[in-house]
Amino acid sequence: MEKNKKESFIKTISTKWWLIDNKNAINYKIVNNIIDNLCRLPKPVKKFIFLFIEHFIILTTRLLFVLSHASLKGFVITGTEKNSGEPLRLLFIGTQEPSQFIINLIYTENVHIEQVYKINIFNQKSNIEKIKGEIDAIIIKCDRFYSGYLEKKGFKIIPEWVRMTLNISKPSKYFFSGLSRSAKEDIRKIKKIGYGYEISHDKNELEFFYNQMYVPYVNWRYHATYILTNFYTMKILFELGSKILFVKYKNDYIFGGLFIKKKDMVTAIYAGIKKGKFDHLKKGVLAASYYHLINYSKKEGARFIDLGSCRSFVNDGVFLYKLKWGAKIGKSGNENSEIFAFKKCSKNKAIDSFLTNNPFIYLDKGKLIVDAIKNK
Repeated sequence: MEKNKKESFIKTISTKWWLIDNKNAINYKIVNNIIDNLCRLPKPVKKFIFLFIEHFIILTTRLLFVLSHASLKGFVITGTEKNSGEPLRLLFIGTQEPSQFIINLIYTENVHIEQVYKINIFNQKSNIEKIKGEIDAIIIKCDRFYSGYLEKKGFKIIPEWVRMTLNISKPSKYFFSGLSRSAKEDIRKIKKIGYGYEISHDKNELEFFYNQMYVPYVNWRYHATYILTNFYTMKILFELGSKILFVKYKNDYIFGGLFIKKKDMVTAIYAGIKKGKFDHLKKGVLAASYYHLINYSKKEGARFIDLGSCRSFVNDGVFLYKLKWGAKIGKSGNENSEIFAFKKCSKNKAIDSFLTNNPFIYLDKGKLIVDAIKNK
């Protein structure tokens, strides 16, 4: 009983608080009450406290997150590699079962997952010896704090997320003429359809954005594989000056994107599409959001747009979409600090097939290596 309480406490204090949703009733209520009370304070005091939360609390949570990753769980995954059709047996090490993203990336259906034991991240030899049968590869999901150690042990370090930044400093004429043919075609299409936009800093419209756009879209797009950011995280960002870009079609709000401007950088933070309007993705509403955000940001004197994070695997659709608009790759911040450490353990053809069909960006002594995008 005491052991279970200890594990529950460690899990609670190491949870990234901005991802606490209302399913975790106690934690959510605490976050809810704190933010609501802080919003009643005078503006200068409120701004100082929220800035403190934005920086210090995230770093503190990161520290607890790092400590919680010293002891992890091991899972043996057995299934068929999706491209070669060959059997593949992986040891996955993390705080919880491998995500659906990893399963879908590597395997076909009918995957068997078996939890085997607790694992110390610093004792890889002992970890493998405890498993019956050959392991083809190891994947460790942990905080990037451990990446230097794991790299020395022969692991390839893949950041879970990379940040994509767009340089918009050129005059509009030259910026848009320098875009890819595909992006230009998207712009032509959205102009023909007639997507307009509106910028809002209305608190009531923040609730509309969260409940009618962000939550429905994320649930539809990612199902159970994505953890929703709680509303009060967005409320803090709103108090710090965030705004919403709404894309409109015939006076109906279709898309919403939360963003904030700091000096010469506009950062896109969260986005969603109105429930029941997901068919507008095929019509180009996402391109309209990019186009209007670029134009608005240039009017406001920004030189860069941080388009947010995406997966490090360069065949990922979101990655390719941001790339075609000319975005450049950089490291994600502390809020997206986890990595996948990958190590090949056998000569199984399935492993080579996975690596060939899923090129990725990786870290070499802390430096991002982006050779995988050369053919994109």
